[in-house]
Order: sequence, then C-alpha cells, then structure tokens
Amino acid sequence: MNILRIVYLASLFLIDKSLSAKCTTTRTGNDVSTDCHGKGFRYVPKNIPNDTTYLDLSANELFVIFNFAFSRLKHVSSLKLSSAQISVIESNAFSGLVKLTSLDLCNNTLDIHSLPETVFDSLSFLRILDLSQNNFRYYPEKILVKLSELERLSINGINDQTFGNGFRSLRKLTYLKFEPCTITRMDNNTFDVFKNIQLKELIFQCKIRYVEPGALNPFKLIERLDISKNFNVRISYLLQLLNGLMDRIVTSIDFSHNFRTIPAADVLLASQFAMIGAVCVKEVDLTRNRIISIQSGGINLMKHKNCLEKLFSKKIVYG
Repeated sequence: MNILRIVYLASLFLIDKSLSAKCTTTRTGNDVSTDCHGKGFRYVPKNIPNDTTYLDLSANELFVIFNFAFSRLKHVSSLKLSSAQISVIESNAFSGLVKLTSLDLCNNTLDIHSLPETVFDSLSFLRILDLSQNNFRYYPEKILVKLSELERLSINGINDQTFGNGFRSLRKLTYLKFEPCTITRMDNNTFDVFKNIQLKELIFQCKIRYVEPGALNPFKLIERLDISKNFNVRISYLLQLLNGLMDRIVTSIDFSHNFRTIPAADVLLASQFAMIGAVCVKEVDLTRNRIISIQSGGINLMKHKNCLEKLFSKKIVYG
C-alpha cells in the first residue's frame, strides 16, 4: 500500500467517523436497520452497530468499496449500495458478510472491470442481486458462475451479447429483469442457457425489432412474462413469441406499451389474436399498442380460451 493511499484512507476515516453519527439505527425484535442513505459518505462508516441486519448506504459518494469494508458486520443480511457513485469494488470488499442474502448495486458506474472474479466468493448465501443501471458492455460472466444460490437477478440487457455459462450456473434463478435493456433480437437460440433453470418471472423491456417464434421455448415454468415498452415493434408481430410457450400454464403476460415511437396503427388478425389462447394464461395486458382493430373470430380460434380470466385492452377490462 503506497503512502498516498494510506493518507487517503486515513482522511476518509476521520471524515466518516464524524459523519457516521448521522446514520439512524432502528431496532425491531431481531431486526436492526441502520439507515445511512444520502449522508455524503465517501467511505463506509466505521461505527455502524455490529448487530446491524439491514444496512442502507445508498445515494452516497463511495466511489471505491475497499477490501474488508464490512468485515465487522457479520449479521447484515441486506445491503443497499445503489446510486452511490461506485466504480470500483476490491476483491475482498464483501469479506465478513457471511449472512448476506440481498445486495443492491444498481445505478452506479460499474463495468466488467469493476468486479474482480472473486468479489462474490464469500457470499455463499446470496439470493438477490441487483446490478441493473450500470455501465456493462459485456455480461460479468465470471462472477455469476459463483452465485449458485441466486434466485433473483436484475442486470443490464446488452445488445449483441450472448448469455454464456455464467447464466447457466444460476440453477436456482426464478426472477430475471433487464434494466436498462438495449437488446434488439430474440432468436430461437437466444435463451438456450436457461433451459435447465426454473425461471418463473422474466421482465424484458428492451428495444426489440426482430423475434423468432421459438425464442421463449427454454422457459418451461414461466409464470409471469413482461415484454412491454419495446417501442419499435408492433404487437401483431410480437405475439408470435407465444409459440414458444404453447400449452404452458402462465399467470400473466404483459404486452403493453409497445409500438409507441412510430406514428401508425396496428391491426390484429384473428389468427394473431388467437395466439394468446395457445397458452393457458389467466391475464393478458394489450393496452397502449396503437391497436385500432381486432378481426372477429379470434376468440373462437383460441385453444385455451377457458383459461383467460382478464384481457386488458385500451381502457377496457374484459373478465
């Protein structure tokens, strides 16, 4: 460690020692919440109570999370570091967080070089990870490989990048959200790595322009599907994705707010509308898609029309 870094750390310690008094700690039964949100910290405070179970350090100016920054906080199960201007995390930054199950790193300036390969090695109980709204140009595959217990993941959706072995390792993943998402294509092999993963919720608000009918086939147990806000594609075109979910039992599908940037209208043919009934789905949202007409006879063509309980279209709810 060079002398400049020692001086820098010492100055941050002195600054944060006084600022840490601004944190608020609340005790309710066995839950101990320490709120350090938006206090201007540039360093993880040193006098956070050792029995803290929930720690909020969001909206600070942390920039770098140094090694062993949380080593005393072995009881923390939820750590919030969102919007904290973090661009670097050292390899042993989370060492000591042996009970951590939820980590929120969204809305920072992280990229693939910000996260050393071993950065999450000590987080064997991590269930929830939010890496969304960062600066990733490539998926951080190497760190994902270690997260075999992960159940919920939010991450940037990156155009022209494939889902590799890092995602294949997430065998317990049930929830996947892309935010922001620049993905423009959904090919039949796009999601192949997920075919042995029990994913139940997929939120895919991207920039879709091209889809193939079998793209969603790997999602055998999907319950909630959100493919909304893809502003450059007609819903009449997107509906073919339901081929990949044919005969599956699904709770809800959100196809709302697509086709918003083009000053035109959309017409659903009976055969296109009938694709909704290819899936045994309870609720479907088709609102705000510039649909001006639905050809008659579509409902009669639905294979699983008896599954449908609610259909949202414009401001009308059919149930």
